[in-house]
Formats: sequence, C-alpha cells, structure tokens
Amino acid sequence: MPEEDRYVIEILDVALDIIDSMAFNQQEYHSPSVLARQSNINRSRTFRILKTLERRGYVDYDSKMETYRLGMKFLAISKNIRDRLSLRREAEEILKELAAETGDCAYLIIS
Repeated sequence: MPEEDRYVIEILDVALDIIDSMAFNQQEYHSPSVLARQSNINRSRTFRILKTLERRGYVDYDSKMETYRLGMKFLAISKNIRDRLSLRREAEEILKELAAETGDCAYLIIS
C-alpha cells in the first residue's frame, strides 16, 4: 500500500467517485443502480451516499423518475472559486516561461 493511501478516507473517496461519475457522464439524471455499477460499489451504499449528498444540497432527487442529478451547490462552489481566481496571477509564470522559450514578449490580453 502506498504511503499516501493511509491518509485516504475510503467512504469519502467512494462518494467523490459517484460525484465524478455524475459530472463526467453526458446524462443529466442518474439512477442509483447505474451509478453503483459505474463506481463498482453496491446499490445500497450508493443510495446512502446519494441521500447524504442530497441532504447537503450536492445532488437533487427526482421522485417521479427516481433519479439524481448534481445540485446547485456545485454552481455556488464554482462561483466562489471563479471569484477568487486571479487570471493574471495564474498566467504570470506561464507567460514568463513562454517569453523565455521564444525570446519574445508574452502578453495576456482579455477582451
């Protein structure tokens, strides 16, 4: 077992697998059984994870279709990250490297 694996919280790792599966699948709604298959865990455990995520606002449940989709909380999180992101700061080192490699000037222009 790699050294860093001893710090991994297994159930959190599984929950993030389910979120990843929902985020990177083209479908908007996901059934617990399909998510269980994709994450390679049993349906009961998947259901409990989904209910926990629903309670916290990370997923929404459609009772008519008995499916789940990612919740609006992810939009709030992404907005917070976007608001804190300084494009200039993030690009500065890359632009310096580009200028050094090409022997030319490198500028960041946002229109």
